[in-house]
Amino acid sequence: MTIVYVETSALVKRYVQEVGSDVIDELFEHQLRIGIFTMSILGALELKSALARLQRGGRITEPEMFRLLAQFRSDRNLFSVVLPVDNSLMDEAGDSLSDHALRTLDAIHFASTLRLKTLAGSINEEIVVVTSDRELVSAWDEEGFASINPEDDEALEYVQGLLTG
Repeated sequence: MTIVYVETSALVKRYVQEVGSDVIDELFEHQLRIGIFTMSILGALELKSALARLQRGGRITEPEMFRLLAQFRSDRNLFSVVLPVDNSLMDEAGDSLSDHALRTLDAIHFASTLRLKTLAGSINEEIVVVTSDRELVSAWDEEGFASINPEDDEALEYVQGLLTG
């Protein structure tokens, strides 16, 4: 079974139609067949921030924002693991900044997956990260993670490959 880490730039596509939303829809539709979904608790805050920015910018209405937040609360049970952010993780995120060109919050996502990799190694499971953030993809590639960028042409094919094993 695959462990799937969903980063915020990809998670937003579940709730707001944009390039790559079809890939995220496919991923979530078949979540039970694909594997264990994980995210950082940071993703919940970032999603709320993104939706609030869209509402303030007039792209979605306030009632739409509240509906999308309610949908996210309902979807949270799809995530078997929600990784916490603690002092140790913050130190690990800071350490990653010397090796990778990451923004602050991206470094936290990156450190979360490194922690997840340690846990997954003990049960011999593959981790696939899902993100639209190219800097994160580059950092994860350097660490040997498989990644899906929902905005890439081959992303839907990759997700379908996860279904067939």
